Parts: sequence; structure tokens; C-alpha cells
Amino acid sequence: MYEQAYRLKTETEANSRSLSQRVQGLLFTKTCLELVHASNAWVERPDLRKGILGHERNVEDEEFTIEVYELSDLKKEYDLTVAQLSLLQLMERQALNPNVPSSAQETVAQLVNMKGYELAISVARR
Repeated sequence: MYEQAYRLKTETEANSRSLSQRVQGLLFTKTCLELVHASNAWVERPDLRKGILGHERNVEDEEFTIEVYELSDLKKEYDLTVAQLSLLQLMERQALNPNVPSSAQETVAQLVNMKGYELAISVARR
């Protein structure tokens, strides 16, 4: 599920549908990690060099490092994605140009501008 959420982030345009699917995938992954022992509460960031079903894509030979996300990292990403989805839905309701910010700082700034103070504070704290 985390791989699906990560692929949606990197390979699709941010819209209500893709952000909703990301939120679901991140929530599922976060819940699973909360159920295991703290020493096992991590997930490997997917290697996007591999295509569907693990077939290698054509990329130049490079050295890649494995990135590990712990539960705290996943919670931050989940909170940010929920905030981005809420912001997008708010912008759509107010008939504004729905432009999803990519960084946490931009998300917080836009939430404050849209009077989404509580959500802005929860993202800023992480």
C-alpha cells in the first residue's frame, strides 16, 4: 500500500482522486506499522526503477541507496497529504484554481490564507 501511495505521489498529477487514494494507502500503512513492535515499525521506500510486477525499467547503471521510512516519517507524510487534500477540496468549493502545493511550508501558508488554521498547525508541528 505504501508503494501505491508513493507511486501516486511521484507518477500522477495531484487531484482529489489521487490524493484520496494516497491518504487511504498511507493510513493503511500507518495503521499496520502501529500494530507491530517499534523496532519493526518501518517501511522501505519503493525502488521506482522497477516497473509493474518487478520488471526492471531501462535506466543507466547507478548506485542507489535504500531509504527507510519510520512510523514518525509516515505520520508526517500522512498529515501533509490529508492537509493537501483538504486544501484542494476547499479550493474547489470556493471555485478557486486548485493548485496543490508540494512542500509542507507552502501547504501551511495556503491553509492559513484559506483560514484552515487547525490543519495548518497540525502540519507545522510535524
